[in-house]
Amino acid sequence: MLSIDRMILRLSGSRAGRAEAIARLAARELAAMPLTGSRSLSRLTVPRLEIESGASDEHLAHLIAQAVHAQLSAQGPTATEG
Repeated sequence: MLSIDRMILRLSGSRAGRAEAIARLAARELAAMPLTGSRSLSRLTVPRLEIESGASDEHLAHLIAQAVHAQLSAQGPTATEG
């Protein structure tokens, strides 16, 4: 089970006002992705994503979830950061 206390998205342009809704969609995507082991991170930063201008919020959320999942997977199953 994945627990996210807070997700902050910095989005530019017309998507900036929809960041909260996109974060909820990304969290939902993350909840469906497999993740083994335990991690406790105070902060996780993903690289800047290049998004096509016509991409839907759902597509953007999917890309964000994939980027977060990749970072979590790279941390290893017992990574702990305080």
